[in-house]
Amino acid sequence: MNNSASMKSPFAHFEEEAIVEARRPATTKERRSAKTSDGDNEVDAKADDFINKFKQQLKLQRVDSILSTLFNIAYDLSAASCVFFSIKE
Repeated sequence: MNNSASMKSPFAHFEEEAIVEARRPATTKERRSAKTSDGDNEVDAKADDFINKFKQQLKLQRVDSILSTLFNIAYDLSAASCVFFSIKE
């Protein structure tokens, strides 16, 4: 008698994977783990590059913001001094 879909275990695929993995020869298991670690290292390196570039962009945006603020302050001061000196004359 077949089980209905609701009667089957939602984790049955994990059990099947474990059975298949147990049947594989040891050399296949080793190659798979080596590929995974190489892939993990590559992903880690790409993630590190992304994070470093992101941090660098944040620093550049902060410097740009500071310079923009200083420029605006200098501009406001020069405009205010022009107004002050033109009234004084």
